Amino acid sequence: MNSILKKISYTYLINFLDIFFAFFSIYLLTNNLSIQTYGDYNYLISIIGFTITFISFGLSLYNYKEITGKDNDLQYSIFKSSISIQLLIFFFSIVILYSFLLTEYDFTIQIIIYVLIFFTFLNNEFAKFIGLKLKIVEKNILTFIELRFWLIIFFLIKKDSLLQIFYSKNLISIIVFLVYIIFFIDIKKIFKSKSNNIKKAFTSGLIFILMDLGYYILELGDRVVIKAMLDSYYLGQYSFAYNWIRLIGKFSLLIIYIVQPYFKIFHDNKDSFRNIINIVYKIAILFSICCSIYLNFNYEIITNLVSKAEYIKSKEIYMILSLFPIFLVTATILQLLLILENEKNKVAIAYLIVSILNILLNILFIKMFGIIGPAIITSFSYMILALYFYMLHKKYIKIFSLGKLLTTLLKILLLAIIFYLISYIHSFILNILISFIVGIGYLLVSNIIKISEVEMLFITINREGK
Repeated sequence: MNSILKKISYTYLINFLDIFFAFFSIYLLTNNLSIQTYGDYNYLISIIGFTITFISFGLSLYNYKEITGKDNDLQYSIFKSSISIQLLIFFFSIVILYSFLLTEYDFTIQIIIYVLIFFTFLNNEFAKFIGLKLKIVEKNILTFIELRFWLIIFFLIKKDSLLQIFYSKNLISIIVFLVYIIFFIDIKKIFKSKSNNIKKAFTSGLIFILMDLGYYILELGDRVVIKAMLDSYYLGQYSFAYNWIRLIGKFSLLIIYIVQPYFKIFHDNKDSFRNIINIVYKIAILFSICCSIYLNFNYEIITNLVSKAEYIKSKEIYMILSLFPIFLVTATILQLLLILENEKNKVAIAYLIVSILNILLNILFIKMFGIIGPAIITSFSYMILALYFYMLHKKYIKIFSLGKLLTTLLKILLLAIIFYLISYIHSFILNILISFIVGIGYLLVSNIIKISEVEMLFITINREGK
């Protein structure tokens, strides 16, 4: 097996585990937390995620490599410089959180959140640095950490308590921090290194922070608005539906990880690259559509299986969010192509503009439609993002002619009817087994996905990867 195939297998496994842990977290939390507490949990996680991204100011593992190359002394210097700036930003962020965003929570919860942010951002930076030294992608390390986190959570959550969850998060964060500084990080060398690259670290990371902040505002901003304008109960409903639909989008994107390591190789052969992108795009889109349809007709069965009965109330929100995975898949694939062609600036600006528009429209639509408003605006925002990325990169994604598009829609409609009939089978295992077999069989027999296209995908990967 060549090095690229090994990388694909490893990355695919890590992303699959990432999705598994996301599903496991939904199952675990919604079986132990009331819908109101689940809303508070998602609000706090949104605040933590955004704050850590803000603190990092865009220094990713890729960016570290871009700045330092293989210069060991420069690596430690940049690391010390970035940590110095991040600590200042951390204390500034705590003031903002204390003054505006966490005022309704008691002081104990606030202290736990501040400690968690502190150790999580340090662990993230250590993970990047270890990845730089050992050539391990930071996400792989963080997924390993997440596994340990959920094993601890599993034993500690016994009641409807935010304190227990965040105590557990802090416990694993501190353990991981100690492991890093004992076994992986040379603290003495960091302190001895010179902090003379602060300007270089900041200016190089600026475009990454803009991209990441735009992404997080778009991803999490609606939850802050819901919390401010409605309450935790409605946020719990919305978060449950959103997290499910987001999981479908992530699962649909697994196909991307098969070909992503080959992007640079394919990119030199325009025709081959265009064909590969279109096949991958079609498979990801159709998979997301099939999953969305299936969950629409079997929402009660699955919700009762993985959560408390009160979470069924979020079905209407889920149905409105059903189109979200289609736009998410389209935007993600095109974003990868834009970054490949060094157009990060356009991606960052697009995310910032759409995220600000998302917040403004959320405020308006919540006043008009209540909790349904954010579901409408989330799908709309990602549709705008996908259309903008498509206009920048329409040479790669081929839109079907009107005749083919209508034919495909009719075939998908027939598949929806089949899933509707299968939904009357109340045994979950039998229901999902029959749906899977019938769904895959129908997609192949109806020629929506051609076997020849799948064969060409793997033949091209095998040929170009050698």
